[in-house]
Amino acid sequence: MLKTKERTTGKLKPKVKEELDSFKAVTRNLVINAEKVVEEMDGLCIVCGQTEEMAEKYHLLKHYLDYLRRFCEGEV
Repeated sequence: MLKTKERTTGKLKPKVKEELDSFKAVTRNLVINAEKVVEEMDGLCIVCGQTEEMAEKYHLLKHYLDYLRRFCEGEV
């Protein structure tokens, strides 16, 4: 079993914290790039026309990406 916290302090071990910070940084960069693509799609959806269901799913995707980015940045 992977032990991520010291029993006495409750803090993450330095190596685990470093790996977690690295994972969060990579995830944050992926989310930022995904948000850029979604914004580009916004213009395409307006030009091509979109159904109400498609618009709802598009805005839900934007919401999920925004939350994930803020989570990785430590804002949530």
